[in-house]
Amino acid sequence: MPQARGARRSPRQRQNSKNKKAGIPAGSGVGGANAANAAAPTTTTTTAAAAAAPPTAAAPTAAAVPRPNSNNGEVSVVWFRRDLRTDDNPALNAAVAAGRPILPIFIWEPEEQGQFQPGRGSRWWLNRSLARLEDDLKAIGARLAYLRGTTALRALRSLFARVDVKELFFNNLYDAVSLARDCSVKETLNNEGVTVTTFNADLLYEPWEVLGSGGEPFHTFEAFWSRMQCLSYAPRRPESAPARIALPSSDVFDALREVACTRDELALLTEDEDRCTESLSARWRPGGHGARRIFESFCRHALESFSWERAKVDIASTSQLSPHMHYGEISVRRIYYAVKDLEYAAARNETRGVTALSEEAEPPAPYDEMDDASTLAVRRRRVHEDARRTGCRLGDDTPAGMANMPRTPAGAGSHHTAGKPAREVEGPHGEYLRCLGLREWSRYLSFFYPFTHERSLLSQLRAVPWNYDETMFHRWKMGTTGYPLVDAAMRQLWSTGWLHNRMRMVVASFLVKHLLLPWQWGLRHFWECQLDADLESDVLGWQYVSGCLADGHTFMTQIDLEMEARRFDPNGNYVRRWITQLSRLPTQHIHAPWLAPTEVLAAAGVELGSDGGYPLPIVDPAESKERLQRAVDHLRRIAINGGQATNALTAEVSTAPVPPAESGDDEVGEHGGSVPLEGAGSPEEMSNSHAAGCPSREMSPTAAKRSEVAAMDGIDFGKGTLPPTLRDVHDDMCSIDRMNKRKRLA
Repeated sequence: MPQARGARRSPRQRQNSKNKKAGIPAGSGVGGANAANAAAPTTTTTTAAAAAAPPTAAAPTAAAVPRPNSNNGEVSVVWFRRDLRTDDNPALNAAVAAGRPILPIFIWEPEEQGQFQPGRGSRWWLNRSLARLEDDLKAIGARLAYLRGTTALRALRSLFARVDVKELFFNNLYDAVSLARDCSVKETLNNEGVTVTTFNADLLYEPWEVLGSGGEPFHTFEAFWSRMQCLSYAPRRPESAPARIALPSSDVFDALREVACTRDELALLTEDEDRCTESLSARWRPGGHGARRIFESFCRHALESFSWERAKVDIASTSQLSPHMHYGEISVRRIYYAVKDLEYAAARNETRGVTALSEEAEPPAPYDEMDDASTLAVRRRRVHEDARRTGCRLGDDTPAGMANMPRTPAGAGSHHTAGKPAREVEGPHGEYLRCLGLREWSRYLSFFYPFTHERSLLSQLRAVPWNYDETMFHRWKMGTTGYPLVDAAMRQLWSTGWLHNRMRMVVASFLVKHLLLPWQWGLRHFWECQLDADLESDVLGWQYVSGCLADGHTFMTQIDLEMEARRFDPNGNYVRRWITQLSRLPTQHIHAPWLAPTEVLAAAGVELGSDGGYPLPIVDPAESKERLQRAVDHLRRIAINGGQATNALTAEVSTAPVPPAESGDDEVGEHGGSVPLEGAGSPEEMSNSHAAGCPSREMSPTAAKRSEVAAMDGIDFGKGTLPPTLRDVHDDMCSIDRMNKRKRLA
């Protein structure tokens, strides 16, 4: 019914009139959100350093930014970082539950990242992921605002000086740069009267939730993973996106014009970089919709064969979700529970088949009480053995992480698992969940050991006599080492911004063990090229391959490139795809063209070592192995002499930080290096990788001595995992720690 002229309008009508002038849909102002969507906020968590800050707002200090007039209306700010999604976003859901209008923001502050500013591939992905986030927020009535600043704190204070912000919500990050920044933001803004609340949106469990019986952090993945499965509570279930979000008043958007900008004005990519990344658009679809589509396709077509095909590089054997997960376009909890549901369904189907074949089988139990004995028995026994070894306390006979797994009748299917390795017993679903566990492990290490992006976790490997050869490093980057498998992987990385996990291990091991170049150089190059450049995962992968972790590859272990090629690219299809010069070579010669007869090379049109042809090997395998052995001998001498150089070789060693490699302008037109898992470096063998070939797994005399001084650096060196051939090396290395301890006590 039309309103009579001169009649008094209600407050809601006046608010809708203002929104109409500002171009905001009616009903989306204060109180426009559906009250049913105001779910209870999740438990608030902060970083360890930020936990000391008072939870309530303190009195403003003299240097505090002046608060704006309250006529703009109080708002809550949701700060999007690497959680570019609207579903299962704890910070966004908590802001909706607070009941105030919500202002979503994104801050671009590359200068604050220091040497780890996002690379070209990562910025291309971020640009398109933000565009998808804008669409998702518009669908629920919100508008994303962009801020530009040299630091996040300056950008936030500039915003809060113009808008009456009562609460700031954001989700935790765990790399060293983000930890320092977030603690500073929380402390400063709390002192200025803004309540800052943080949440866990990136992990199944916070790092401080997974600790040993004495409250100490773990140092090996197996101990961490076992304890994580023994927790008395399951990860939080994923939540859906809010149906509607209340927008601030038009006055807030007017004030925003002074500090906010558009996504194009952020200049995430230069014009030249944008042209160089045009080919990526044909392969990748950033955003939440693209992530869900890829994950559903993987679950439908590749998950069942994940255990035995995941290392093959010539087929689509992995989910390729790493860039989506890095920017938080899909929730790790959603992935976890989706895989768990599929695992339950598969176990239930297997149970039906076993029961039908067994005449003495008991009647099947209800779904919520079933348990797959063929897959659970070995896992449970291994978990309890690890728990006893690491001092974990189990609250129940069945760990919480496995308590709801389907069961088969007692004894059914046990003949299928006898003598099989744990990876086969766990099946493809358990193997994929272990990959998620390794991602959790990378953030765990970064949280408790934030220096790992710069130096080795094991202090004994900080004196490696690296070969600072820029020419070799350049050839490794450009994929011209003369080793087809390595070159194919580097060219794929340069072209697509992504690399199979197995190939990441191969090229990283080649750089460190064959060329003896610093692993920090390789980390920096990966960071520049990868779409999924993830600092925590990259650091874990490079330290694992370089022998810098207690449960990683030993430093003296050098992979056999020819064997790797025959195993994971048996037909040579991967090499042919990325190295066209070798596409016509027969399969038996494609991985070692320098051994092919002259007539075979001529028939295939391959010229080795000439301009325009394929290069000869950059280093001889025998020479590289000898050089690696000299480096190991050098570390032994350093240990024996208490860290003092004794000859010409040791004189070349410097304890200063590794000098940066020259990146140059040689650009040609990724999960951030997840940890290698196959072969000798498989997940279940990580803690025993040093024991490969050892006739006895009992604690050696060297390991017993090492355990006495292991607590000095806070590092667990993996008790009982050293073969006899390594006893002398590690015994000598430990002498440094013993002498330092005596000096401190004196």
